[in-house]
Amino acid sequence: MPPVHATSLGESIRRCAAGLVAQMHLRLELLQCDIAREKIRLETLAIAGALALFFGLLTLLMGVFVILALTWDTPYRVPTVVGLALVSLIAAAVSTFAAMRARRDVARPFESTLDELAKDRRAIEDLQ
Repeated sequence: MPPVHATSLGESIRRCAAGLVAQMHLRLELLQCDIAREKIRLETLAIAGALALFFGLLTLLMGVFVILALTWDTPYRVPTVVGLALVSLIAAAVSTFAAMRARRDVARPFESTLDELAKDRRAIEDLQ
């Protein structure tokens, strides 16, 4: 039978505190990674969204000018303008609903950190 070493209460507390600090350090590193990942995702989303908006509006504007130029000297000038306005309104409504759905369907920020903290809490509760 191996010899049992008696340890003092202070040494046990120090080892327990060191383990706790190590666990908290690990969780903070995980949180830091989650924050960096979320920041990159948001920056990419903002840049892509701004470019899509700019080029989409530019394309829409040029298309409207072409259609109006083609129908300007015809009796369909006013109905063409009204039709283009309705198409723009429908496109704006569809885009708004798509953006709202995309915003709702995104994963929770810091999900892996929260999951690890929940596992830690369950492990502590199981010990008691």
